[in-house]
Amino acid sequence: MKKTLRCAIYTRKSSEEGLEQEFNSLHAQREACEAYIKSQKHEGWKVLPDQYDDGGFSGGNIERPGLKQLLADIAAKRVDVVVVYKVDRLTRSLHDFAKIIDVFDKAGASFVSVTQQFNTTTSMGRLTLNVLLSFAQFEREVTGERIRDKIAASKAKGMWMGGMPPLGYKAVNKKLEPEPEEVRVIQFIFERYAQSRSIDVVRQELNESGFKTRKQRTGKWWHGPINSILRNKLYIGMIVHKDKEYPGEHKAIISNELWNKVHKVIEGNKVIQINERINSPSLLARIILDKNGHPLTPATSQKGAGLRYRYYITGLAYIDKKKGQKAIRVPAAEAEELVWREIGRLLDDTERLKELLGVKKIVSGAIESLVRQYSGVPAGQRYEFIRQVISKIYVSKEDVRFEVNNQGLSKLLNVAIEPNSPPASFAIKYRLTRRRNNIRIISENDNYRLDPTDAEIMKRTIVKAFAWQQMMFEEGKSVDEIGKEFGVSGRYVGKMIEMSFSDSKTITNIISAN
Repeated sequence: MKKTLRCAIYTRKSSEEGLEQEFNSLHAQREACEAYIKSQKHEGWKVLPDQYDDGGFSGGNIERPGLKQLLADIAAKRVDVVVVYKVDRLTRSLHDFAKIIDVFDKAGASFVSVTQQFNTTTSMGRLTLNVLLSFAQFEREVTGERIRDKIAASKAKGMWMGGMPPLGYKAVNKKLEPEPEEVRVIQFIFERYAQSRSIDVVRQELNESGFKTRKQRTGKWWHGPINSILRNKLYIGMIVHKDKEYPGEHKAIISNELWNKVHKVIEGNKVIQINERINSPSLLARIILDKNGHPLTPATSQKGAGLRYRYYITGLAYIDKKKGQKAIRVPAAEAEELVWREIGRLLDDTERLKELLGVKKIVSGAIESLVRQYSGVPAGQRYEFIRQVISKIYVSKEDVRFEVNNQGLSKLLNVAIEPNSPPASFAIKYRLTRRRNNIRIISENDNYRLDPTDAEIMKRTIVKAFAWQQMMFEEGKSVDEIGKEFGVSGRYVGKMIEMSFSDSKTITNIISAN
């Protein structure tokens, strides 16, 4: 009695065109394969009920669900023979074919092409198969070249080649036509960026104004899509193919004048960002986090005549406005100086070092050497030193918690510690204070004194506070009336008058610049 050979039929079609028909190419392939298997019934061939079909998948790779399931069943030895209409239905790549044959050989399976008679168990059969596959691969590559050439030629004529129409346009008879409502959004983005010079400002205004994105469920705008829009030359009526530009058939919705203005700003910002990276590296990047462990990202803002400020801020992805969460924004230079000062204090405190590292003794010479190393590090080269001492910095509104890099610090001090010891940590309280036009971070360890310039400002402030107190209580004026007279807000006047009620010792210390 003949051994039963379980036959799996594999079918494939490169495009989805026609698959919706009641009888399509996949059905035709399957019928031909079934007829061939029936003709081999005397050899014990039997069709398996499982269908391995890939409609709309290229033969240039093996990332196909039907083929993957077939190979899995072959590996599990549930299939003896694979029947295909033509070899190129299985694959058009010699490289992929070698992989598939390897799976077949390991499982002891073979395959048959209905329209191409050969036996893969002989060397001549394998040669024939390789020749056929070489032609199949050649055909695929030539077809790809033809398609690429057609796309290049069409774009050179200014034709849009399909796909999802960019925001601001709709597809009408395979051509781009402006979508009036979306055109307003695109023009708003370009005009506001030219004025504000900031994508973050544009993003915030888009979200507040109710303009929605096309794809995302929330309709929220983010940095990436806005940046892509500002760089898309389609909006000035151009079609881009690789590094070449051609006048498009579609109508421009952004003027060349506005485009040039926007890109002058983009190039200017790029130069500023490069200079900032060179001159002001973000020393705490990737190690400064909020209290929940979310990273604070380096960011910049511009105020006045080219003045730029660096910050570390909570990423938008980590803010849940429904829960009333707000972003933490820490002035970068001040935060970096605070961290550097605290590292210096830590290195000056031997007992604290021993406690944090869990050791009984540290050679004094090692500490002195490390302190000298700390003192000699230039401001622009602190990046590596900080990471050797501190692994993470957690910032909340009340304090800063430092997680010590046990391994790095112990190596610097030449002491042995437990290899898997948990990281030690310590925290300090801090407060923010405004000094002239800048915000300062003052830790509980800082013995902060006013410099002479600050003292003069404070003296004038105290005099002003007492003068406004007198105007309120003796002349009967309200804080709003006083504010209007001096060109400030009533709220500011109220705060100043509050200051005038400070105890006499505090006021005396301020006046004496102590």
